[in-house]
Order: sequence, then C-alpha cells, then structure tokens
Amino acid sequence: MDQIQISRRNAIIKRDAVLLGIGILYYIFIRITGLAIPCVFRKITGLLCPGCGLTRAVLACAKLDFARAFAYNQYICIALPVLVYLIIRCDYLYVKYGNKKLSLIDNILIYMCIVGAVAFAILRNLPG
Repeated sequence: MDQIQISRRNAIIKRDAVLLGIGILYYIFIRITGLAIPCVFRKITGLLCPGCGLTRAVLACAKLDFARAFAYNQYICIALPVLVYLIIRCDYLYVKYGNKKLSLIDNILIYMCIVGAVAFAILRNLPG
C-alpha cells in the first residue's frame, strides 16, 4: 500500500470510528431517557417512511431479539446485507483507486435498494 492509500484507509477508519461513537452515544441516550429522534416524514404526513421502526429494530437487535427487529422494519433487515456490501465496495474502491466509479452491477443494486424502499413505504401504508 502506498502513502496515499494508507491516508485514504485512515480517513475511512476515522469516519467509521466517529459514526460508531455517535451511534453508541445515541443508543445510550435512548436507553437512559427513552427519547429518540422522531420521523419528520411521519410527523408531517402521518405515513410511515421506509426508515420508520429502524431505531426500535436496532434496539431489539442489541437485545438479540431479531424477530422483533424484523417486525419493526422488514425492509432494512432484508436490504442490510446489500447496503453493507455497497459501503464496503465504495470504501475499497476509494482506498485502492481514489474516486473510481461504481460498476454497472453496483449501480443497479443501488437503484434496486431505492425502488425497494419506495415500494416498502407504499405497501406498509396501504389500508388493511
């Protein structure tokens, strides 16, 4: 690994450490206060967005209650492996090549995740 790649790798490690720290602090805050960030989309429209239930799903996963996590937000449980792959792939390409474009397959996966999120939001808000 050359010096530029090491610098890029260190930037990703620093970013991930900050995000993990924020996530842990938010988790602790929720556990202590019972307060969480409300969904602005739901407050305005009264409808569930694709992310509604995500905080409760993460809290359920922290208790190893994966069935409850799935009940809170089915879409994220299904899409998570794809999203993790895409994040790792983007990070790898950034470290190795700088700002290299994603492949056609990666772009198709991104669009599938977006379409899936929109479809999930529509389906979960249908009456009945």
